Amino acid sequence: MASSEPLPLSQGSAEGRDAGSNRGVPEARVTGSKISIGSSSWPESIKENYLLVDKSFILPRIILDKSPILLTRPRRFGKTMCVSMFEDFFGVPRGETLEKKKARYKDMKIGADPEFIDAHCGRYPDVRSPDVEGFHEKLIDVLKDLLRCFPEINDDVRKK
Repeated sequence: MASSEPLPLSQGSAEGRDAGSNRGVPEARVTGSKISIGSSSWPESIKENYLLVDKSFILPRIILDKSPILLTRPRRFGKTMCVSMFEDFFGVPRGETLEKKKARYKDMKIGADPEFIDAHCGRYPDVRSPDVEGFHEKLIDVLKDLLRCFPEINDDVRKK
């Protein structure tokens, strides 16, 4: 028999919200004061103080659950912005320091867990592209960045 419990990332049923319960799921909060037209960049939205929903409480679930994530929501529900947040949080910093990247999250829900931020923010290379050719080029760029950042990898490869 199917469970009537909400999925882990849902906000529960309408009855649960009316009763003041979210069934253990953290509530997202809204930040910013300006309305963005057409931006889907998480870092830009924070820098420009655009209104956005802080869903950073999802970040630990990605690491801890180790299961695939399927984002299914109707249009205009923030799927692209959420993925942009994933890329920004986990991705290796480009054009900024790691400390500046971490500072972006200190006032968010995830900011309550500085150990998680230290352990995972900016630690994983991301490769995303809308087409195969772009993916190939981006992958090469990421690998070159890794070799620049970690010269010992290059030395290990040469030894083999």
